[in-house]
Amino acid sequence: DAPNVVCDQFTVVPLGVDGTARVQALSFDDGSTDNCGILNYEVSRMASDCGPETDFGPHVDFSCCDLEAGPVMVALKVTDGAGKFNICMIEVTVQDKAAPVISCPPPADLDCDEDYKNLALTGLATAEDNCVVDSIYFVDDEELNNCGWGTVTRKWIARDKAGNEAECYQTITITNRNPFVSMDITWPENYTATECGASILPENLPIPNARPILDTLPCDNVVTDYHDLAIGDDGGAACYVIHREWTVTDLCVYDPNDEMSGGQWTMVQQIFIVDNTDPIFIKGNEDIDIEIDGNCVDIPYTIMADVEDCSPNLTYSYEVDLFSNGTNDYNGIGQMKELDFTAGYHEVKWTVTDGCSNEATATQTLYFKDIKAPTPVLEALFVGLMPMQDGGEVDVKARGFNSSSTDNCTEATALRFAFSEDITDTVQTFTCEDVVGPFEIDVYVFDDEENWAFATTYVDIQDQNDVCPEVMANVTGMITTPAGEEISDVTVTLEGGATDPFMTDNNGLFSFSVVPGGSYMLKPYKDVDAMNGVSTYDMVLMQRHILGLAEFSDPYTIIAADVNKSGSISTSDMVAMRRLILNINEDFGSNQSWRFVHADYDFSGDDILTQEFPEAYELNSMSGNMEIDFIGIKVGDMNASVDPSGLLGQASNDDQALEFSLENIALKAGNTYEIAFKAKDFNDIIAFQYTLEFDPSIVSVNHIASGALEITEENYNMSSADNGAIATNWYDALPVSLSDEETLFTITLSAHENIHLSDAIGLGSSMTNAESYRQSSFSNPVQTGTTLLDFYSTIKEAAFELGQNMPNPFSDVTTIEVMVPRTSKGSLAVFDLTGKILMQVDQEFSKGMNEIMITSDRLPSNGIYYYKLSVDDFTDTRKMIVIH
Repeated sequence: DAPNVVCDQFTVVPLGVDGTARVQALSFDDGSTDNCGILNYEVSRMASDCGPETDFGPHVDFSCCDLEAGPVMVALKVTDGAGKFNICMIEVTVQDKAAPVISCPPPADLDCDEDYKNLALTGLATAEDNCVVDSIYFVDDEELNNCGWGTVTRKWIARDKAGNEAECYQTITITNRNPFVSMDITWPENYTATECGASILPENLPIPNARPILDTLPCDNVVTDYHDLAIGDDGGAACYVIHREWTVTDLCVYDPNDEMSGGQWTMVQQIFIVDNTDPIFIKGNEDIDIEIDGNCVDIPYTIMADVEDCSPNLTYSYEVDLFSNGTNDYNGIGQMKELDFTAGYHEVKWTVTDGCSNEATATQTLYFKDIKAPTPVLEALFVGLMPMQDGGEVDVKARGFNSSSTDNCTEATALRFAFSEDITDTVQTFTCEDVVGPFEIDVYVFDDEENWAFATTYVDIQDQNDVCPEVMANVTGMITTPAGEEISDVTVTLEGGATDPFMTDNNGLFSFSVVPGGSYMLKPYKDVDAMNGVSTYDMVLMQRHILGLAEFSDPYTIIAADVNKSGSISTSDMVAMRRLILNINEDFGSNQSWRFVHADYDFSGDDILTQEFPEAYELNSMSGNMEIDFIGIKVGDMNASVDPSGLLGQASNDDQALEFSLENIALKAGNTYEIAFKAKDFNDIIAFQYTLEFDPSIVSVNHIASGALEITEENYNMSSADNGAIATNWYDALPVSLSDEETLFTITLSAHENIHLSDAIGLGSSMTNAESYRQSSFSNPVQTGTTLLDFYSTIKEAAFELGQNMPNPFSDVTTIEVMVPRTSKGSLAVFDLTGKILMQVDQEFSKGMNEIMITSDRLPSNGIYYYKLSVDDFTDTRKMIVIH
């Protein structure tokens, strides 16, 4: 038998320092045996990237090539004494465990402006390996200051393809071979500035005078700084001098904590300021008016001056000439001074001298002006008329009404008096027309500055000599809306006078004649047509006000919104508005349809409704003709839509109409239907209202229910449903938009006759006007339109139909429906299972739905029967069952 060969199937072979390895054949054996004994061991390499297959021999060789070629297959051949042999295979892995040998370049010394990354300056490391050096690289450890000085420790690393590494270290020293010294500084020269206001900042001076010039190298880090010190007059060389101390610091050397570190140098540059320009006044040269409204003497006031000048050393002095009469009343040194003055004109003369002896003067006038008006204290006058050719006349001077008027500055005897703001209006002539009893008169008091104030007193022009005929006075006026539209048919009463009430004409005018000297009460009244100007849109505006979305600011609108006259605006007012619009109430109950306010009344303050604004006008001791106007406020009208004449009627705008879409179904007597109200273009709707109108003998409306819109019993009035009218409204504070397919709400009705829906109901204005309102936002105008019904049909035209009898089976009577597209003559025949006709109905069928009633007594017995319809070219047959 051949030997039993056992190999070391996986063998690792390390390379030597020369990159080779020789392995004897016996090294691959792992206990081979033979019954007669083994004679010979031989080994052979299989072919690989490193060479062809070798012959069997006592050993095999390996090299660096085998590191990359991967495992090498080797065959072990074992032969016995009989020449018999066996072969086994071994997988040999060749490994390299020897690290490269590396040599670093020598240490390097560089200047700070040389690049230590430049290997041409610092040198390269070299390395050797038993196989191949794969790479040589380095890593630097830098210990450098801000100027780039210090040392760099460079670690060189060599790596072979087996990943074995070797390293060495190189030191690179970086220094400044040419350090910055004081000789590298060119200090700035002294400078003399002769132009006033010229900038002396370094960047604005010539180069030799600007700043130190530094001779630096790229690796120097040298900075400059300065601070200035003004030293006044420099011994006559200039008005003053600036000592500019320059500091040059080498940040690579200087250590502020080490006085011996060096690296810092200083130098003082002198900048001389020579000024030949006089100061320029910017304050103290202007005339000033000082208003006083109190004491006219001992008025404290601080005079002050200021100038623009090159010199910081300025001397101010002043002279004060009180009343500008040429005398020097005060003088002193300083830029400001508080003095006491008296009302009138005064002069202040300022003198300013700078550090270069330049001088400037300025004079200003101070006018202490009295602005306080006098205090009028008047007395009433009783004056008798003097006989004249045409009656009586008397001239009265305004001064005659003075009692003890005073002023803060002007002497009482120097005050002047007039009857108006015109100071020359000092005399007024009175005649017989003024004999009306005591009446008010305004008297104006003026001081020397023509400040004025007025007070009201009384004058009684008396006819002591009986030279005047008896006269009457007229009370006239106009009543308009807040927008200025005249209001007709207002009843105006004059209480206290023997005169009938007056009804305003189409121009809103009224007129009364009364005896002068009496006291009267003028009062307008109108309480008709509460719905005039009132709509559901007004409820929208009121809801926005209550919710704080768009509050009312106009006082007349606020009064109009207080519908129940409670002194506030609340949901109670909205309830009263709704009940009026839906025709539940005919008026506002506790409030009239119109309220009136004296036209001259000034609404002040925030709470309008708590004010006792005058709704009548009281005339006390009337002295002559008077014109008294009123503003009429239509209660419930928040958008000023009222027709003051009540003659215009309702305006309709079909272009902006809200069209409700309803399916035009055929109603059958005795049936109940739920009708869905949809709408075309239901966009930005804020309100609508209408009267649902119908013939109660044909249909009855039972209920109205919400859909996409919330509809409750508060939105409609069913009280007149038996008469065929239901008032309806809906509103929302914000615009609402819905699609054409959404059901807004539904009504439930019962049919009493066979009729199409379009012939049964409609929208009108019999109870509540048909109106709709659109508004996309509060800032956009409201679009007003009417409300309409638009009926659409789902019934196919040109179609005949024979319906199934109902009920079926039947015992007494059954009904057969027949639908025809046009009025036509035809017949309905009933026959039994043998085809025998038992009855036939011949008639003219109307277009649409028709009904034929069959009674069981016309058929002989229980059972199945057929009925056939024949109209024009149409025939159809159905089956029915009779059970007696």
